[in-house]
Amino acid sequence: MMSPGFNTAYRAAEVLNVVGLVLLVFMLITYAVLPAEKTRRHYLSYCLIIAAIFMAVRSLSITGVTHMLTSLSWAL
Repeated sequence: MMSPGFNTAYRAAEVLNVVGLVLLVFMLITYAVLPAEKTRRHYLSYCLIIAAIFMAVRSLSITGVTHMLTSLSWAL
């Protein structure tokens, strides 16, 4: 049903999403730790980073569900 390269692309996208999530969390931590003069932080920056973190976490949970469903479809 799916091409053989689909699982490879799926895993690569999943790994890139995890790397992006780690970098977003690191950025949020640096905004909290470093002084405001060094980071040029603003409440809009916090909102954008938190929204991106929510999207990354959500897409990880969607890909986990998708992977579970595809493995179930092959089992049937």
